[in-house]
Formats: sequence, C-alpha cells, structure tokens
Amino acid sequence: MERHEPGSIGFCHSKGIIGWAIRLGEHLRFRHGDFWNHVFIVSDKTNEQGEQLVIQALGGGVDDTKSISTIAPGGKYKIIPPPIDVLGTDVLMFAERQVGSPYGYVSIISIALQIILPKWFPLPRIRTNSSWICSALGAESLRCGGWVHDWPDIYSVVPSELYAALTGLKLKDLPYREFGKSV
Repeated sequence: MERHEPGSIGFCHSKGIIGWAIRLGEHLRFRHGDFWNHVFIVSDKTNEQGEQLVIQALGGGVDDTKSISTIAPGGKYKIIPPPIDVLGTDVLMFAERQVGSPYGYVSIISIALQIILPKWFPLPRIRTNSSWICSALGAESLRCGGWVHDWPDIYSVVPSELYAALTGLKLKDLPYREFGKSV
C-alpha cells in the first residue's frame, strides 16, 4: 500500500456532475488548467484496512473519514508533497482543526458570480466565516505550514489556481488535460 507524506496536497479529477461543473467554471474563468476539480490534504491517520485518510471540504462540511482510495472513483488523482520549506505537521494540524466546519456555499456562489459577470463589474468577494471550499482549505493549510503565496483572496482559490501555484506554473501554461494516478 502506497504511503504519502502527511500534509501533502492532493488534486482530483472526478467523474461526477459536480466535478464536471467545477471544471467548466474553471475553464470559463481561465480558459486553461481545467483538469482538477477537488483538493484534499493527506492525513497521518489510517482506516481499519491501513489506508491513509484525507481531510477535505465536502458538501456536508470538513471531513476526515475518507481514504485516498475513495476520493475520485473512476477518476484520477495526484498528490504533491508540501514545498521544501513547509512543515507538513503544521499543514496537517491546521486542517485537522477545521474538521466539522461547514462547507463554503456562499464562497461557491461568490466564485460563480465572478465567473458569470464581466470582469469590470465591481463584485465583492464574499464568504461565511469559518466555512471552507476544498481548495481554500488546502491553500490556508499550506499557509499555516509556512507556504506564503500572494493570493487576491485565499478563500476563493480554485483547484487549478492552487495546482498552478504549487507546481510553479502559470495558469496559461497548464495543460487542458493532465493525467495523475488512476483510482
């Protein structure tokens, strides 16, 4: 069984309608890098079968009960270790403290409006306190581990933005289709 460094960040390409909608939104927003639609943090805990668990923001809130093998059924995932100067233990500690927090539905609505409305339209970025979308949870967890990135708004970061920042690529340089590990 493959073991990943706790505090690593995972990216998923899932097959469901929600994953498709997120990728469509990223495509409309950036025109590049629309492969990943979900972000998770690798935990140091395992389930009864010895599989590593992940921490992720889902519709029901921040959860730590799913194993890596259940993350993207029929899809793909890729796990990136934290940058060299980032403490994976601190990434993980922050993520663990968010377990039970609600999902950021208001953030999703705000991001959707930013995608739909013209860029010149003055739209404030909104969010409900102590709520998370998956990629914002990953970005903020990394920041707590020591990784500083200049985000316009860390709470509305989408998976493609986080992936580009972690890999050192620009969104325009991300391929439309990238292949990670099949599940």
